[in-house]
Amino acid sequence: MRIPFGIEAQAQDLEALMTRFSSVPMSLADACVGRLVELLPDASVFTFDSDFTIYRTRKGRPIQLVDY
Repeated sequence: MRIPFGIEAQAQDLEALMTRFSSVPMSLADACVGRLVELLPDASVFTFDSDFTIYRTRKGRPIQLVDY
């Protein structure tokens, strides 16, 4: 699987996400997943990290999680 995603190219958006959720706090890895969800709106995330129930996209949409 290849995902064309570069941290340098997404740095501004990643920083914005991490700042928005600094009270959680959001790690760089979480921000990358959140940004990918913004770029791929049909994406779902499989995680055991409960913070993803708090995170939202820039448009306020919850991140779609895979039920486990």
